[in-house]
Amino acid sequence: NSRDPNCAFPRPEVAVEAVAAYFPRTFVSHESLAARNGVAPAKYLSGLGQLSLSTLSDREDTASLCMNALSALIEQNPHHLLRDAHGNPTLRDLAILEVGTESLVDKSKSIKTLLVEHLRSLGTPHFS
Repeated sequence: NSRDPNCAFPRPEVAVEAVAAYFPRTFVSHESLAARNGVAPAKYLSGLGQLSLSTLSDREDTASLCMNALSALIEQNPHHLLRDAHGNPTLRDLAILEVGTESLVDKSKSIKTLLVEHLRSLGTPHFS
């Protein structure tokens, strides 16, 4: 704790101030999926606790999902935006961007690189 005088290595105050997610608009119900796979619907409905499964359209990939989430994050948090001399949004106070994906196939490191490049184009050059 940074306020503990006995702490040998004080840490700065850290907080998560915003989170965003994007879900594709295309989905299949788990009841339909269960019928197609020849299993009881409870396998999906009770086992996973979900009613449907989002799927990507032919115009989406994991990078576009992340870009949509990033856009939502920026739009939902206008208090973190500044404007440059041309009126374009620039970010401030962004120190760390964490990106996680559900699959090893997604390779979240390359997706984070894409998002970081976009954020740098918005004037946020100094985060990890």
